[in-house]
Amino acid sequence: METCLSAGVKFILCDVYEQTDHYCPDVLDDHGLLQWNIIKMILPADAPTVGEEDRDYFVSCVQALSPALRTVHQHYLDISEDSIHRYLLWMSEPEAIKRSIQLARMDTRIGIIHALLLCTSVMERSLGDLYLLKGKQCPSMLKDLLVTNELRQVLGYLP
Repeated sequence: METCLSAGVKFILCDVYEQTDHYCPDVLDDHGLLQWNIIKMILPADAPTVGEEDRDYFVSCVQALSPALRTVHQHYLDISEDSIHRYLLWMSEPEAIKRSIQLARMDTRIGIIHALLLCTSVMERSLGDLYLLKGKQCPSMLKDLLVTNELRQVLGYLP
């Protein structure tokens, strides 16, 4: 299959994620929210030191989290659009998220990828808006935005 993905990303998505299939404890609580303490238990303990890149550790994390990601994906596909609406009220474009859920329910690779791209951009914008409640200049990259003290002040901190 022809792809625009880099070799590394294709390896993670096609070889690691797709071929991982084992038991996963219930990572969602009764309200459909992630239980971070269980996510922490699923992840391998041999994390590299800060600043050190370890491809094997990253691959083992993807392998460990793949069943949890499938569980979360299935959960959100199974709930009605009306039920999910209450989770979207804080977002900048809740209608775009609803559209992405419809795309993900199409159960095609293109639909799922399109849904992921759409959700990511709306999430980045929405988190940026939250950041601006406390900060002045919002980081331009999602990875930098996610680790800011400003978001931690607004959303709380989970060790």
